[in-house]
Amino acid sequence: MEIVESMIKEIQVEDRVCRYEYMLTKGEVSLSYASGIMNIQSYGIEVDRRDFINGNLVNVDHDGVKNISSDRYKVHNLLKILYENIVSPINFVEIIGECIDEYASDYDSFYNDILSC
Repeated sequence: MEIVESMIKEIQVEDRVCRYEYMLTKGEVSLSYASGIMNIQSYGIEVDRRDFINGNLVNVDHDGVKNISSDRYKVHNLLKILYENIVSPINFVEIIGECIDEYASDYDSFYNDILSC
């Protein structure tokens, strides 16, 4: 998996600095069809939060979802929503979960487009 884009935001919360990083990742998904296997590009999201007190790292939270969609634009828009709303890695899947479920159909659409050629 490769990180293709990263957005970073820092906020001060009482005595700590919280550094959020939202990453667009790229990988591959293998789809099998009548004449073989096809690898297609796939995009996902990783979210990282690091808490610092007096410059010392005191906490790390991280989570990610691979293979959200083959459509980079759609996944990028989800990434922007997370970044703009400073969403934590602890609950980001709950917030964009319905979109993730909906975007899974992008792979079916890609597959159907290939079969129709």
